[in-house]
Amino acid sequence: MKPHRGQVEDIATKARELVASMPPMDAFIGWLHAMTAHIATYLGLKALLATAFRDDHGGLNSWCHEVMLEAANSVLRPGQEAGDVKEEAGALLSLMIDGLRTR
Repeated sequence: MKPHRGQVEDIATKARELVASMPPMDAFIGWLHAMTAHIATYLGLKALLATAFRDDHGGLNSWCHEVMLEAANSVLRPGQEAGDVKEEAGALLSLMIDGLRTR
């Protein structure tokens, strides 16, 4: 398994690839599947990561959150602009991503 930073970078890359190669709604759904797989992979590690990132290790936790939000917005915006994804979806994605943050 890649280090956490590598996994986050993979999700961001996946967002860019999907947006470039698919219709907006398909890209959005494809990214949600990738994000769900990421969450399932790291669900059991959240407590461990929370302990490891308690001091935010040079901003890693903040960096991960920022990259995930950027990736989410990159697949969300085209779907919203096409009228396929409701505006409220952005708030739900933000909540989902914020739930991944270590506290």
